[in-house]
Amino acid sequence: MTRNSGGNSPRFSRVDSEPADELPPVCRLQEPAVKVVLVTAPVGSAEALVAGWVARGLVACGNLMSVRSVYRWEGAVQREDEVLMVLKVAATGVFALREAVIAEHPYALPEFVVLDVDGSETSAAYLAWVRGIEPAG
Repeated sequence: MTRNSGGNSPRFSRVDSEPADELPPVCRLQEPAVKVVLVTAPVGSAEALVAGWVARGLVACGNLMSVRSVYRWEGAVQREDEVLMVLKVAATGVFALREAVIAEHPYALPEFVVLDVDGSETSAAYLAWVRGIEPAG
């Protein structure tokens, strides 16, 4: 940014000297319409869990990645091969997904981490597809 030298009040313009009055409006922050949810699960159950949630319309899609987890549980350091499920869900569906994870997950305390999606940097068509997934039933 460069400083304009006209008038009493400092105005900023783009480096290409475009007048500040012609800059695009500031983007308003708003609740993302799509969330990414991270859940880990045992190797033997992750794919079936995700397939069931996709079939029921609780998530638009899920990616399964093999991970090695190191964590403290019941006072001891544990090491497990697990699957990290990266789930894409409409913001309005997070509560229903959380309820399904709690009810169906084999762990007593399943991971459920919700991340916001920056809609200004994400494909609009992809966001529309995720938001368009309706629960089956």
